[in-house]
Amino acid sequence: LGDTCAAGKCAPGAESLTTWAGKAGPGFSDGSADSARFQEPRGVTLATDGAVVFADTSNRRVRRMDAAGVVTTLAGAGIYGYADGLASEAMFRAPMDVAAGQAGWVYVADASDHRIRLITETGQVTTVAGNGAAADTDGPIGNAQFYSPDSLAVDAKGAIWVGESTRHRVRLISAAGVVSSPLGSGTPGFADGKGTAAKLSYPYDIALGPKG
Repeated sequence: LGDTCAAGKCAPGAESLTTWAGKAGPGFSDGSADSARFQEPRGVTLATDGAVVFADTSNRRVRRMDAAGVVTTLAGAGIYGYADGLASEAMFRAPMDVAAGQAGWVYVADASDHRIRLITETGQVTTVAGNGAAADTDGPIGNAQFYSPDSLAVDAKGAIWVGESTRHRVRLISAAGVVSSPLGSGTPGFADGKGTAAKLSYPYDIALGPKG
């Protein structure tokens, strides 16, 4: 918002919009912020080192931009598919959102693969939960299944909150490794209330407040 804004307040007419990163037109290239190319970038998070990490959905990659404005590929070979392993060789189907975790970890909601993935600080991609089948199965993390998870957030206890917009609910992977469905009835609509008594309609994003 420029130098005319201070303490979170702007004078009337002081707001402005600038291009943060990306050259016009879809494509893929790393490099300086003004020359890098993306293809349908979606979810974004701030990494523990101050870098901005985001899901480059149609490029099947997770990208990052450091404080100097240099864009690099954090993970993904750019090939549509599923493969864990070395970050540069790993494959995603549709990374829709990212969330920063402990020690430089980055969690990824891989919607079309129905899995929650993890990029570790050592540059390895692993699967946290989901077996690739589209289903609503709660329980131990090894048996749980997801249905197009497209948003997520990690809380201070290490639990992962997962949004499934097309299922109209929010799922939870506890720090103990148990998956539950604590919010939303699964039927689209509008209703306030507690837990599964509440109704949501296509919740597309999640953000955690300071009290969790």
